[in-house]
Amino acid sequence: MLVHVFGAKSSPGWANYSLKDVAKRLSDKYGQDASEFVQNNFYVDDGLQSVETADEAIDQIQRTVAMLKVLKALPDDCIASNVSQKDLSNLPTERTLGILWDPTLDVFTFEGNMKENPPTRRGILSTVSAVFDPLGLIGPYILQGKRILQNVCAEGKD
Repeated sequence: MLVHVFGAKSSPGWANYSLKDVAKRLSDKYGQDASEFVQNNFYVDDGLQSVETADEAIDQIQRTVAMLKVLKALPDDCIASNVSQKDLSNLPTERTLGILWDPTLDVFTFEGNMKENPPTRRGILSTVSAVFDPLGLIGPYILQGKRILQNVCAEGKD
């Protein structure tokens, strides 16, 4: 198969297969340990492994990153239009399931653009429910709004 539809149900499986296949093919160039690290210790795009020394970890990470840097090998016309260069230190923020991910800093961020609702029970419920947080990362911030709603309901106010 030379082409695969982006977003198909099988896409994560094909991405995982491709990652492991690249590692297997490049084991001679980048080392068997880096290849085995990718093949056996990766879940989606996260790798986790323990080694004896910090120097060993740094060496293995550097070889693994070099093995998996595909973006620099692609021609410019194959790169997404919002990635203006092959510089991995300045990538655009990506939105997934309402969460913003900054790949340069490797952090999740959120935008607080809430629409104005009336100060009623229904308005408070609408505001609190409008926040989409599938990972529960901003739950502590939403909790105050839920407490206000709980108090309003307990007191029987509109």
